[in-house]
Amino acid sequence: MIELIDVSKTYGTGKVALHPTSARFGRGELVWLSGPSGSGKSTLLGIASLLVLESTGTVIVDGQKVARDDTTRNLVRERRFGIVPQTPRLFAELTPAQNVMLAAPSITREDAERALGRVGLRQRAARSVKTMSGGEQQRVSIARALAKDPDVLFADEPTSSLDDANASAIWGILRDAVDSGRAVVVASHDARIAGHADRRVAIGAV
Repeated sequence: MIELIDVSKTYGTGKVALHPTSARFGRGELVWLSGPSGSGKSTLLGIASLLVLESTGTVIVDGQKVARDDTTRNLVRERRFGIVPQTPRLFAELTPAQNVMLAAPSITREDAERALGRVGLRQRAARSVKTMSGGEQQRVSIARALAKDPDVLFADEPTSSLDDANASAIWGILRDAVDSGRAVVVASHDARIAGHADRRVAIGAV
């Protein structure tokens, strides 16, 4: 579904964030991007999800090379991808359902509650986010990404700050997304993912 061919990222300061790297991600698999801090795993995730423009190389989605213009990339990302950031980035004064509905104008409250149900939070849809634990907030973040019914789910360090019980819950949710036919790509230094990933892509240190 997604193919990266020799993609790299160098910023204007000359800092190399990612050396040329190739990878493929397909439906029905959870791929673990691993590597030490500074190796470029989050940058590779950003390039694959079209949030970061590669300096060199090619990004292909469903056999089509993705153009470098923002309009094309935004359209592909909004229609096809769900993104779970490293921190939940929720609006604390809003409810989980309201936060999920912000993912796209087309998402109704019913859609939001259904997505929250998939992460075990349907009964808490009307709570204030600020009363929720870190693990619960991360699950709301995943529900927000799932509400768009994406083909590919990208997650950046989704469990690094969570205890074993909450981390296990997150991996279970991501596993369910894979089993429903999605591709899931996770950048993480959390070794607890090892028992859940179908494949590992190790990224060397910069």
